[in-house]
Amino acid sequence: MLMAVVGLAIPTVVSVVGALTGGKRAGIKTTLIVCAAVGFGLGIYSAVNARSQAALAQRQAEDVSDQLKAANDKLKSQEPLLRLINVTTGDLAALNRLSGGDTYYVRIAADTSSQRLEPFLARICQQFKGAEDSGLVKIREPRPGSHNYELVFGNHLDVAAAEVFQRLATSHGFHPGQVIEILPEWDTK
Repeated sequence: MLMAVVGLAIPTVVSVVGALTGGKRAGIKTTLIVCAAVGFGLGIYSAVNARSQAALAQRQAEDVSDQLKAANDKLKSQEPLLRLINVTTGDLAALNRLSGGDTYYVRIAADTSSQRLEPFLARICQQFKGAEDSGLVKIREPRPGSHNYELVFGNHLDVAAAEVFQRLATSHGFHPGQVIEILPEWDTK
């Protein structure tokens, strides 16, 4: 900052001295001196402003650096979980390759009367508000060659997702005393 002041002061003093010692009229000398003083003031203001802007930019850069370090530290703390997710995803992909692209659904219950399945459907829908609207929980018409309606949970699932749906149905006690099964998809709807 001192160097900026000295750098501006020298040409200003030279200009003022030149204006005073030159053979100009008093009005021109005054104008030259005022212009030199205004130039000096603007130069000092610009130097001070640039210095404060640089300090602000430095503080902002330090804040961003601190935030980035905190984010990296948090990511490092999540590294074991991310490794587990990566392994699990790989395992699920391998499991899905076993199915050869077939899809599955989870049958919670089967009965010759759809009305006897409705209380179980209602209980699932009470527990999971959007279940029926999503189309993932419903009572299906009997399969070709069967007389049983089926209360199903999930449809057109890959084998890994069907396993997850089956576990969820079992852990939430969806079954009305029947074994919850994963079955190959037959319904094209």
